[in-house]
Amino acid sequence: MAFFSRISLKVCDHYEAKYGSNGMRNIIIFNKYDIANKIYDQILKNLQREQGFIHEEIIDPSNYNLRPNYNCTRKADLYDDFTGYIHSILFTGIKKGVFDNVKFDSREGELSLARLLENDSYVQNWLRPAPQEFNITYNNGRRYEPDFVIETSDTIYLTEVKGENMLNDPDAIAKKVRGVQYCDLASLWGAANGYKAWQYLFIPADQIKANSSFKQLAHNFQSMRL
Repeated sequence: MAFFSRISLKVCDHYEAKYGSNGMRNIIIFNKYDIANKIYDQILKNLQREQGFIHEEIIDPSNYNLRPNYNCTRKADLYDDFTGYIHSILFTGIKKGVFDNVKFDSREGELSLARLLENDSYVQNWLRPAPQEFNITYNNGRRYEPDFVIETSDTIYLTEVKGENMLNDPDAIAKKVRGVQYCDLASLWGAANGYKAWQYLFIPADQIKANSSFKQLAHNFQSMRL
């Protein structure tokens, strides 16, 4: 309770500094529910929750991948130069992807990595997972959708690409914790059933260069149990 009291006092101090004591009282009285909801939303956004003592197990793993349903305004080859909003483009001409067309959320991170994967002999195939591909939750039931799944001869990499400004974001760190836990569990199951090990990668977007190799990125940015 002391934590929430400190936040409430900071809100009161903020309004009092701008509008005086009477103004602060009036704002709080007439807007208390809206202010409380905004505080709650900010707490959830920046809260990194531990999962605690939760027993997890793999049940009925599927042997197929879900094809995403994409809406787009235009198509482009994976290597085309383009202008405009990347979210509106469906990229085609993909050879190593599980599917031959895909969309991306970022040019420097996700698109750059996909281009690298297509030309890297260490990579067997790669996937941009559909929203329901993985049942991974974090932070009070939020669904985690990884950016990529990348398969090599001996390992499957669950991969997240983030801009430099997001590396220490609490939400990104919470996803990382759950990703590592998921890969630990998947690796245990794989070892018992003759499948490949899983590793979690958390790759800064600015580290994906034209001359990068995926093997080196995997070596530099694999995330072990935290």
